[in-house]
Amino acid sequence: DPDGDGLSNSFEYRLGSDPTKADSDGDGYNDGAELTAGTDPLNSQDNSGLMSHIYHAAEFVFTSQKGKTYQIQMISKVGSTWTNVGDPIVGTGDNVSRFISTRTENEEFYRVVEVQ
Repeated sequence: DPDGDGLSNSFEYRLGSDPTKADSDGDGYNDGAELTAGTDPLNSQDNSGLMSHIYHAAEFVFTSQKGKTYQIQMISKVGSTWTNVGDPIVGTGDNVSRFISTRTENEEFYRVVEVQ
């Protein structure tokens, strides 16, 4: 995906879009965004305009200690490796709240760990 539009070259060739241009029809919206929005990336008159989407999210809240650093982590299958979600969080002594997208169809488990 050398043009960075989220579409592989082979997919763009099949679609008829230009794999060297993120915005094949020149309307200001990249090809991947147009496909996600349900518009035609080969027709500059058919674009997403002000289309928006609403997705579900989970609010992750934990109590922090001032001066400590924390990391939220996620695992999708028991026995696999925990992966970091977002950047490390510096504790303030207050509750910390982060919203995590739940757009995937996988079951996911979350934890917070102290990293410093």
